[in-house]
Amino acid sequence: MLCKSIWENGVVLSFDLYYNELKKYYSETSPENAYKVIKKFLINNGFKHIKDSDYFHNDINKIKTFKLINRFSKNNIWFPLSIKKIIISPNVSNLDITDEVKNIGDDYLRQNEKDKENDVDEDIVIKEEIVLNGENLEEELEIDM
Repeated sequence: MLCKSIWENGVVLSFDLYYNELKKYYSETSPENAYKVIKKFLINNGFKHIKDSDYFHNDINKIKTFKLINRFSKNNIWFPLSIKKIIISPNVSNLDITDEVKNIGDDYLRQNEKDKENDVDEDIVIKEEIVLNGENLEEELEIDM
């Protein structure tokens, strides 16, 4: 059996820049535009923007990512002179539980609305079948009102 690489789902790229260094090496008047330049470059090279200075690419490995960042750095010398931290991590796609957590809130709101219609003043119990990473979990959530 072959071991799966932790890098098989691509990479997550995160970085932080020093604002004062951006002002010094990129632009005194509009250092924030550096983030637009980086974003355009990364998106043009297959990355997707997550938020802030976080990007992911499902079909690239750490070596190609490193080479890509090196090329960008050589063509935009302000970048390596302003970098605070840059991290390449494996893209672990199954850890986003946003939808599951939002479903709990939605269920609560639906139940709460039903209780208002029926003028119920009891504790609300939400019973929900939760599917997390392909595993069915059934939980009761008791909420005191």
